[in-house]
Amino acid sequence: EKIIKRINEKGRITFAEFMEDSLYYPGLGYYESTKNIIGKDGDYYTSPDIHPVFGRLIAKQLHQMAQILGGDKFDILEMGAGKGLLARDILECISKNYPDLFKKTNYIILDRSTALRDQQESLLSKFSDPTKRKVCWIQDLSELSVSFVGSILSNEFFDALPVHRATTVNGTLYELFVTHKDGRFIETADRPSTEDLSRYLERIRISLGDGSIAEINLEAVRMISRLGKILDKGFVLTIDYGHHAYDLFSQARRLGTLLCYHKHTLGTDPFIRIGEQDITTHIDFTSLSLSGKDVGLEVTGFTDQMSFLMGLGIAQEM
Repeated sequence: EKIIKRINEKGRITFAEFMEDSLYYPGLGYYESTKNIIGKDGDYYTSPDIHPVFGRLIAKQLHQMAQILGGDKFDILEMGAGKGLLARDILECISKNYPDLFKKTNYIILDRSTALRDQQESLLSKFSDPTKRKVCWIQDLSELSVSFVGSILSNEFFDALPVHRATTVNGTLYELFVTHKDGRFIETADRPSTEDLSRYLERIRISLGDGSIAEINLEAVRMISRLGKILDKGFVLTIDYGHHAYDLFSQARRLGTLLCYHKHTLGTDPFIRIGEQDITTHIDFTSLSLSGKDVGLEVTGFTDQMSFLMGLGIAQEM
């Protein structure tokens, strides 16, 4: 009803606006739900739900990063911490195995979801009590110091940021807007709401084929830009579903990568179960790396998760 009212007032909204409301509308959006959305009783799994070895290996990587940087400070910022399992597993591992790192680390969580933050605070209470004060929460990057030293970490964060949807007709780029008619939501193509969509595609040298649909994540590149400006010295570790641009926008994915998760079932219709299902799209790592380079970041490695975990010794850990 809130989304329909917004459409009636504006005539139409971008898909990014629709996705923003569906996932994050205060008190009603999917990530504002008080029900369990992650894990066996939820809608999908993340790696920390499967086994704490994932967090232990990330802790090992963070320790290596801290050794490279040296110094007496190494903070960790986790964006979109879910239930807090990854934070718990990392903190437990470094407190036990890397005490020198634990002493110089503050663990900061950026999460918009009030419901998930409540779960995180409960799970991480032993690390956030007045005697340890190892964990704190923020709602926006502006709350951070502009001289952040350490690692900025995310696991399945960027893929849940609101995206614009675009298509091409007779070689002309159009944006897909959301309207409401005859009791249902529908998409309609019109001139893009912002020139940033065409600039985005031009930068990665992508021309969409006629009839193709592509999700363009402007928020992701803005976020990387902000992270690069905040990070004085350190690393950005991004774990997510995604591809290089030439793979992501290829004919093999000509209808895009938008997926919905509900009770461990995949769907492709974002206009049902609004506020009750997750909406996600794959990440364009080419645009992330280019935007990062604009603000002083350099790609030190790009690999799949299996190779990453094997390199950190998952076989020996298990």
